[in-house]
Amino acid sequence: MKVRTDMDTFMGLHSPARFRVEPDTARGVTYITLSGFFLLPDVAAFDREWAQAHALLRCAPNAHLTLCDISDMSIQSQDVVNAFTTIVRDPVRQGRRLAMVVGMSLSRHQAKRLNPPDREGVAHFFSRAEAEAWLFSDDRTDAQYRHAPASPMSADHGYIGPSAA
Repeated sequence: MKVRTDMDTFMGLHSPARFRVEPDTARGVTYITLSGFFLLPDVAAFDREWAQAHALLRCAPNAHLTLCDISDMSIQSQDVVNAFTTIVRDPVRQGRRLAMVVGMSLSRHQAKRLNPPDREGVAHFFSRAEAEAWLFSDDRTDAQYRHAPASPMSADHGYIGPSAA
């Protein structure tokens, strides 16, 4: 896990940026966990680590799976969101499925904008267990889970995850 240790973190203004990238070469999946508040150098360090992990995967190009947990991520600056968007939209890193664990934080709204709206194989979840179940399932219900729940009443709109109500 990488940790940023700048003065803002110690002053208590933001929790530090942390990330973990773990490739599972046997299953062709990369597990990513992001938390805290990122600066552009943090995004660049994450990008390098993800590229290294991605290169270890032995599956066919774009046949990989990715589980990205951002449930403990802070709201990010627009520059950081733009940097993450560039990384996520890299055609080399787009695989069969991307499951994003967004939790109940406001960062889920930023996560929805990372991928193009018409990209298939992307879903947002409130828990890692639900994300993994979908990621490894054989059914092709991708379109049903394309967007993160937007309100406490989301369960009424065909989204998965517990209601925040």
